[in-house]
Amino acid sequence: MKKPSTFNISLLTLTLFALFTKPAHAYLNPGTGSVLFQFMIIGIAGGLFTVKTYWSSIKTFFSRFTQKKTATKNGKK
Repeated sequence: MKKPSTFNISLLTLTLFALFTKPAHAYLNPGTGSVLFQFMIIGIAGGLFTVKTYWSSIKTFFSRFTQKKTATKNGKK
């Protein structure tokens, strides 16, 4: 018998939580939307800054794969 994967267990757990939730009757004030929007903008800016900072490392990492493909196309190994 196969052991269930972590993904399957997580999916089942999330589905059960979604099916058996009760209404919270919670209130979100109007400022919540602007805070969420600010978090989204900060996340995008932080991601772009991280890519900018490590761009040479990222480029070197992916160039390894393209150089191998180019070398094999020319008949070299």
